[in-house]
Amino acid sequence: MNKTLSKFRVEGLHNSRTIDLDISDNKLILVGENGTGKSTVANLIYYFLTSQWKRMLEVQFKSIVAVICETELYLNRQEIRELSTKLDHEVKFRIDGDSLEDHLKELALTKSENELIYESKELAKLIGIPQRVILEDLKRISRMTEEDHILLNDLRATREKFAGEILYLPTYRRIEQDIEKVLQGIDVDELRYKKHRFAGSKNKDSYIELVEFGMEDVERTITKKTTDIKESVRTDLSNLTGKYLRDVIRGAYKSADLSQLESTEETTIDKIFGRVPEEILTIDDKEKLKQIINESKATGEVTENNKVVAHFLAQLIQLNNKQQEDEKDIRDFVSVCNGYLTGKKFNYDNTQFEVTVINKSPGNTNKISMAALSSGEKQIVSLFSHLYLSGQKNSFVIIDEPELSLSVPWQKRLLPDILNKCNGFIAVTHSPFIFDNELRTYVHSLEEYTTSFEYDPSLEESSFANYDDIPF
Repeated sequence: MNKTLSKFRVEGLHNSRTIDLDISDNKLILVGENGTGKSTVANLIYYFLTSQWKRMLEVQFKSIVAVICETELYLNRQEIRELSTKLDHEVKFRIDGDSLEDHLKELALTKSENELIYESKELAKLIGIPQRVILEDLKRISRMTEEDHILLNDLRATREKFAGEILYLPTYRRIEQDIEKVLQGIDVDELRYKKHRFAGSKNKDSYIELVEFGMEDVERTITKKTTDIKESVRTDLSNLTGKYLRDVIRGAYKSADLSQLESTEETTIDKIFGRVPEEILTIDDKEKLKQIINESKATGEVTENNKVVAHFLAQLIQLNNKQQEDEKDIRDFVSVCNGYLTGKKFNYDNTQFEVTVINKSPGNTNKISMAALSSGEKQIVSLFSHLYLSGQKNSFVIIDEPELSLSVPWQKRLLPDILNKCNGFIAVTHSPFIFDNELRTYVHSLEEYTTSFEYDPSLEESSFANYDDIPF
């Protein structure tokens, strides 16, 4: 299926113009003077793709038309307002294979008010979120009409066909600040929890804004990835020792393919042994094994006495090849970040399963705190840690003024590097260096897509969201 956003049309933007974007190959770089509405359009695309209806209503427009996966979706402002008032948020995690949304629908339609209070309390205990959140959801669902559910299901179905996570980088990013400093007075633990449960669920496609993605978050992401790799290696080694014993008992080693022993470099063997803990193989054991490998390479054959050991070594090499694939994301992350750093570099220790930043100066390989990186370096590290290490696939990136805090060489390579790990992007920029690369064919001025008409003040929406807000 063609998983693309090929058109996005904003009719009656600020009651003075219509913007009709044509998007080729899921890629668009928008340029234009300040005040032309580039950021506004990028915001609307983001809000639409992530169903953030309330935020869409902050912008004055008449209707939205989008073509996603060859399906045209049309929403006028009134429909968006209805979605906004009836859908404060969407629940995105699952219980026992059924969506919580469906479970809550059933409760709302079949239970009395007293029963709902009891059921919501029990459900809150089960899934670990506040009862008031569940009760708010139940009220929301009960207000929805059948037409609302049909419209919402159509939007969801099309969105799920499109891409995985929507990754949004707005203009004013404060990624070096801790979330605790940005959101003073708010229960940060509860907020983080909600963010991951609702907007960042791994069971459903999600979205994230890299506004408060600080270095602490990056370190947490890296630690999780390296810990997962470490545990996987330990599990694989444990399974290998059990399989090895079975192979010995069954005589499988006699017909094993030992050609890998001859083709594997000594440095690779050293790295493989470096990852095997001493409780499995002592230093002396490893030296004896290396001696057997060297003898086999020298003679071109494996003696009968050494076939069992050689079979174990061949299995260990195969396991290393699998682990290399498991580590690809962390290695690629380190590699791409090092293309931007100056005087320092990321280093991945595949025996200690640790990622550090170190000096590149001769004789000075001291570790550097990630908090000490420059603003531009933090921006790069934050972005790529999410693209490479979050576990999300087929992300769609929307980025506003990516050139901020980046040197000219960095600007030239940024979008191609992003494209290596995403399904497509919308970029808004003032800098010609951002598209001084193979992506120049996707550059368009916003004016190309704009049709202006005479402003009609009678179309201006009231400042009150609904009549209940009128103060009389």
